Amino acid sequence: MSDKITSKMVKIQAKEALTQAKLLMKEIEKQVKLQVNEALTQAKLRVKEEVKQVKLQVKEEEKQIKLQVKEEEKQAKEEVKQAKDQMNLFKKCLKQLVTIPKFYIDGRHIARANETIRIKKLVKMLDPANPLGEKLRNDYEAKFNKQITTIEEAGTNKDHYDLVIHHTDGSFHRVEEKHSEKNMNVYDVPWKDSVQVLNGVGSQFLVGWVMAKLWYDEVIVPTNWNDILQCSDVPEIPVYDEWVKDAFRCGDPKTPFVQKIKSRCRELWGGKSSFTGMNNTPDLRSTLPNFTLTDDETKIFIQQIKDKLNDVLSQKDCFLQTKGDIDTDEFEFAWRDAVASPNITSINIRREKDIFIDLFDDENEGFTGILRWGKGCGFTNIRFDVR
Repeated sequence: MSDKITSKMVKIQAKEALTQAKLLMKEIEKQVKLQVNEALTQAKLRVKEEVKQVKLQVKEEEKQIKLQVKEEEKQAKEEVKQAKDQMNLFKKCLKQLVTIPKFYIDGRHIARANETIRIKKLVKMLDPANPLGEKLRNDYEAKFNKQITTIEEAGTNKDHYDLVIHHTDGSFHRVEEKHSEKNMNVYDVPWKDSVQVLNGVGSQFLVGWVMAKLWYDEVIVPTNWNDILQCSDVPEIPVYDEWVKDAFRCGDPKTPFVQKIKSRCRELWGGKSSFTGMNNTPDLRSTLPNFTLTDDETKIFIQQIKDKLNDVLSQKDCFLQTKGDIDTDEFEFAWRDAVASPNITSINIRREKDIFIDLFDDENEGFTGILRWGKGCGFTNIRFDVR
């Protein structure tokens, strides 16, 4: 009896164990399925995120490519524009030289045209990709301890400089280019062998007015113009206030009198002739009495020229001295420091063919000014230029 009970109990326990085992298996299967589903979900999320990142990266790369293409198109357009501008400049300069009557062509016209072309070339050449441009930049940066960002031409004809060089620190230098075909001299002022430092308008200086009045009183009024010019139709001499407008005019004369003496002078003695003694013309400068200034006039003039030189030189932060043809291996250059404006304290007037005025500072060093006619001696454009 006890054996039957024991056997029955074993069967019940076995059945119970089997049931528990089945329940455990189901729970394990459930947990495995949950883990698998979670793993699949995480995998899908990772794949989705990776796809998203790839799409963003592709989009950013496409954006950068578009920006690069746009920038290259902009640069290409700018290069085309610069090429057109340079071509137009060459045409303009050529047209000016071609249309100027041969007897009017002089060194100033040619020098000005060459300077305009040379400045354009310098701006374009100051590119690190250009061997000469790289040397220009490297020498500049070494001398002035500045890093160049951009270079541009001066804005207007009123600027007393040719180039503006911008630096990485936000500063800039206004550069005056001084060119010469002579030997490079870096031990004297940058303009020693080139054009003057100041192209002065005569009417801005007292000495210009003194010369104008002296010329009118001692040359214009007493001269027998019909006799000198071998004609009988020279117009009446205008009053001083009218004549002096022509004397300071930077262009051709407007009064009938000056128009006549200029045209007749060149009919008789040649296209570039004026009253200088050249080509057998009368040198009317020699008839002038001594050119002098009173003490008060000297003080006024010294202050005028000091103010003007200070204005001009304060706009030149440095100089670029050049020599030779920029398109050849013989081209030379030197970066030069700014030149301080002199503290002029005295002057010395010298009479040569023109009137020279030495300008001395408090260290007995200085500049030399030349008082002269700019567009034909005795015709127009009394000037005071300083070297």
